[in-house]
Amino acid sequence: MDNTKTHTDLTTRKLARFALLTALNIVAFFIHFRAPWGTVHLGNIMIFMIAIIFGKEEGMVAGGLSAAMFDFLGGYGDYVLWSLVIKGLTGWVVGYTAHAGNKKGQSLPVNILACILGGIVSLVGYEIAYIFMYGWAAAITKIPSSLISTAVGMVGIPLAMLIGPRLKKAGLMRD
Repeated sequence: MDNTKTHTDLTTRKLARFALLTALNIVAFFIHFRAPWGTVHLGNIMIFMIAIIFGKEEGMVAGGLSAAMFDFLGGYGDYVLWSLVIKGLTGWVVGYTAHAGNKKGQSLPVNILACILGGIVSLVGYEIAYIFMYGWAAAITKIPSSLISTAVGMVGIPLAMLIGPRLKKAGLMRD
């Protein structure tokens, strides 16, 4: 029997972290308000923060599951699978980019790039969803809302860069 631990092992600690981060992000999605261009929520702030602090796996799981749960619980059933994939991929892209080259989420320019790329993934993904569900004309009207949602999500960058090192110092970043 081989007891060698690999980087893909799902530890109890990691599973608990996935669950906690997903739950926190669901709450962030429910903190929202209506604006002339659409609904603005705090979910992207948390997705960006989680991905920058913890990396691509946590970003993907927390991003995808929390967005899908928000849609399910909020009565947006048509979006559940779309959000699971789109926000999961968004979190993965942000986490992968923020941690590329051993940056570990601590490079401001890399984090900005990571969130821009994540925003592009989200924009393109939801535009594809809108085209399938409502057609081209309706999809185009959703672009400003998506761009603003990404811009609001950028608040997660300085928060992540402040909180991440403190979590590491407190020993909360281990697997």
